[in-house]
Amino acid sequence: MFLLPGLAGFPEFPSILDLVRRPREAIVLDLACGLGQDLRLLAAHAAYPDGAPTARWWAVDLEPRLWELGYELFRDRDRMAAHFVAGDFRTLDITAESSPLAPLRGSVDLIIANQFIHLFDLADQREVIRRIIALSHPGTTVVGFQQGRRQPREDVRPWGTMFFHNRDSFIALWESGQSETATEWTMQVREVDLQRDWGLQEEDVAWMPADQGGLEFVFVRMN
Repeated sequence: MFLLPGLAGFPEFPSILDLVRRPREAIVLDLACGLGQDLRLLAAHAAYPDGAPTARWWAVDLEPRLWELGYELFRDRDRMAAHFVAGDFRTLDITAESSPLAPLRGSVDLIIANQFIHLFDLADQREVIRRIIALSHPGTTVVGFQQGRRQPREDVRPWGTMFFHNRDSFIALWESGQSETATEWTMQVREVDLQRDWGLQEEDVAWMPADQGGLEFVFVRMN
């Protein structure tokens, strides 16, 4: 599935690349990075003469073996210099000076949250957004995509409760984080068709409920 366009299909993708290409090397954070395919996408498209600078890029995932598999798959251990942090973003300490994420507080320029926020219940989603905002600064872009539903609701899975949003409920969720943190964000959220817009096949969505869909979002911090 990660061979589908993903972020590259966003109309905002050129501006995302402009952010990554800034003369001052951008700090990028990929949440639930998996194999690191989204960082590789950025590195390929934002190519400098010697490739996109990745030494100021960061990745977080529960499972470090996925990151190692990414090196094996892309064969770029000598070029992908992003810092990998193993852990649960909901509970990783971002305040202590000893925290691996301490250098990122108020500093991240681009945060990627693909197929991530929908993994949790509403309470944990609010915590994730608070943490994302804590790592941001005026000008930060938060971008991602995830499953959605026409009617927002909880779904109990073997690993826990997930809350799926429609456009309005997801904007309301982010607005609550904005209000709580006294920040201001522009919010672009689109409801998309998983087959028409993301290129999934019938067999990919057959297990999903009839009102399944997807959300694409781009949030930019204004102050």
